[in-house]
Amino acid sequence: MYEFTEKNGWKEIEDFLEKQNPDDFNKSLTESGYHESPQFSLGITEAYNLDLHTRSLNSRNNSEKYELLAIMDVGSYVYTVALPKLPDYVSFINMASPGLKNVSELIIQAEKNI
Repeated sequence: MYEFTEKNGWKEIEDFLEKQNPDDFNKSLTESGYHESPQFSLGITEAYNLDLHTRSLNSRNNSEKYELLAIMDVGSYVYTVALPKLPDYVSFINMASPGLKNVSELIIQAEKNI
């Protein structure tokens, strides 16, 4: 798991989701205080997709310093990025969006050529 802040950039952190329930990702989200369903998704394919999960209002646990979690599917890998505040998310999404757009355009072009 990674932390991203606008001020300090990237930092690898302990995966607090895996500590909750390593066999059930959705249960880990809710046990860590996040909504199970994403509140925002970006990307049109499983090849490159980003889901944003926000903190539940009634949450009280040790992952509270992160208001948002971005779950990125990149090929066959899943990365979790913990984001403390909205400005951190805006900075993060500005970096991730061009990649999502490029992959989406390549897939659309490939589908036209089939």
